[in-house]
Parts: sequence; structure tokens; C-alpha cells
Amino acid sequence: MNRSFPAQLPGVHRQVYSLAEAESRLGMDVSIWDIGTHRTVGNIDKVDHRSFDVQSNRLLISPAMKVALDELTSPSIIHIHGGFIPEYFALSRYLRKSRKKIRVVLSPHGDYSEIKLRGLSLLRRAYYYLFERPVIKLASLVHLLGPAEVNGYNFFMNEETPFVCLPNGIANGHRHHAGSKKVYEDPFVVTYSGDLSIIAKGLDLLMDAFTKFYLDVATPVELWIIGEGKDREALRAMAERVGVESKVKFFGKIPRKRREEIFLKTSVFICPSRNGSCSDHSLEAAAVGVPMIVSEETNLGTFVRQYEAGWCLSRNTEEHLRQALHEAYVFYKSNAEGYASLQRRSVSMIREEFNWNTLARKWKEVYSAVS
Repeated sequence: MNRSFPAQLPGVHRQVYSLAEAESRLGMDVSIWDIGTHRTVGNIDKVDHRSFDVQSNRLLISPAMKVALDELTSPSIIHIHGGFIPEYFALSRYLRKSRKKIRVVLSPHGDYSEIKLRGLSLLRRAYYYLFERPVIKLASLVHLLGPAEVNGYNFFMNEETPFVCLPNGIANGHRHHAGSKKVYEDPFVVTYSGDLSIIAKGLDLLMDAFTKFYLDVATPVELWIIGEGKDREALRAMAERVGVESKVKFFGKIPRKRREEIFLKTSVFICPSRNGSCSDHSLEAAAVGVPMIVSEETNLGTFVRQYEAGWCLSRNTEEHLRQALHEAYVFYKSNAEGYASLQRRSVSMIREEFNWNTLARKWKEVYSAVS
């Protein structure tokens, strides 16, 4: 049995619901428990949903949750989602007193990435030692998304709780013919989609690399940026300052169907993130056959290299990004067979590694190992 506590982040919430739905299809007994969040997804067949109030002191859990925990049968697995959540400390303290066989799996969803841990304030570090560490110690297993979190977990946290690496998946999207972008077709379109946070997502590197790339090539190229964020206007100003504002289009926040229509016109998707995560929009793009350029910090590099579905930067710098753009451009303009192969491998990567049904089967094995 899996009990999930989604963090108060819409992206994580969607992932929890998608995993629970896939697990239910496998015949697992699944329910979702929310702490202080409003349901953002409709009912899932055969998946119970319960919501619990946030207490004024967030280091406590509600009496209703204590009753629900007491009603759990042995053995049970509680799969908690998100890091640095005060209620999880209260949960861990309550479970330590329980005589039932209840195991905990912790998915921090990027909160243990190296760059985030490096940037912890003194207050946040104190919180870790006092409240986060007991949660990790209680957990039977920590779920990390990839190398960026592994590095952070190993070198900064130095905990003994074992970890497993599994990616998050992607829900089925609208039906399109994958790889419909025609080779040679102008303009060569570079697309980024996600949070517009310049430092965290490496958008300064992207703007500098694209500017030099634009000046290097003779045919039309464009940079399309999808999403909202605190640095949107600063990013616009950056494009104007380097003189490429006419080649950069901002689409704002748009629904998935519209994003996929844009991806079908995209030549290469790009994400030079520094913070150990990449929007699931990158998976949406790959699902319709768009090759990608990613940093190692996105946790996608291993898959991109394995499937040869694009380029993973050996170093996340402006020069390496510019070089990858040139390589993608050459493929696109002069190697029709090679580019079509990139498209097919991108689709295969999503189908084989990021399908929620496949991931649910892997999670079932993980739960069996810790129960």
C-alpha cells in the first residue's frame, strides 16, 4: 500500500497523481493523502483521496491524520513527496512510536540537488540538522532523480539511508505524428519551455550562446521561449541588450496542446539548467520527436546519451552550449537521415524510460524490496 503526501507544488502534484493512477492499474492498493493542498486533478478510479488540514504549528500533524495513521494495516508503505516539509518531521516522530510495520520512502523531487544544497542559508542548514535529517533517517529509501541529486545527497548530506534513482514520467499527450518537422526548413527554431529563472535555469548561458550562434550562421534562426517566471522582463531586456530581440519570441504560459503544436515546429529543445531539474516540457518535446540539448544538471543526460537523442553538455558553459547548437544545426541542415534518427530515438526514449506504466512497475519492485 502506498500513501502519498504531495508537496504544495503543482508539478509534483501531477506526478503523484500520474504515478498513483498507473500503480492502481497494476492492481496496487493506493491512496493519496494531501496536507493543506487543494485537489488539482480529478478523481482517479480505485484511488482513495484524503485531505488533512495544516496546523498553525507546522511541526505538528492534525488529529485526523494521527487517526488515519493508526488505521493503517501492516505492512504499509508511506511514500512522501517533497523535501524540507515541516509536517514530515511530525510524521516521522509519530511513526517512530508506532508498533506497526510501516516503511517510508522519501522523494525530495529535486530539493536535494547539489546547487540547492550549496545555497542553503544558515537558518535552512539548522532546519536540516534539526528536522530534515530525522525524516531521512526514518526512511527506508530515498528516491533521487539523477546525478545532480546524487551528488548533493552523497557529498552534502552524507546519510546512510540508501537511495534509488528513477526519473519522473510524462502523461500521454495529444496525438501527433512524431518527427513531422521537416529537415532544411527555415527557420531553425531553438525552443526553451519552463520556469523563467535566469540563474537557476541557465538562461543567461542560453541567451549568450544563441546570440553568438545567430551571428555565426547565414540562414534564419529563432529562439522561442515558453513559460512565465520572475525573470521574464529581465530576459527580454537581455535579448534587447545583445541585439537579438527580433529573433526571440516569448509565448508566455500556454496549455499543453498549444505547447505541443509549437514543439512540432521546433528544431531542437534546449535546457541548460543549473539547479538539478528540468521542466517536464522537455519530455513533452521529446515525445513528439524533438532532439534536445541538456546540461548534466537536468538529470536527463544519462538518457540522452544512452538513446543518442540529442546532446548532453560535458560542461554547462556558454561555449559548450554554442558548440552543441552548431552541431544540431549541421544535423538539421545537412544530415536528413541523421536528424530523422535523432527524432525517432527521442520518441523511443520517452516511450521506454518515461512512461508512467513502466515506472509504476519499477516502483512496485522498489516497494517490495523495502516492505
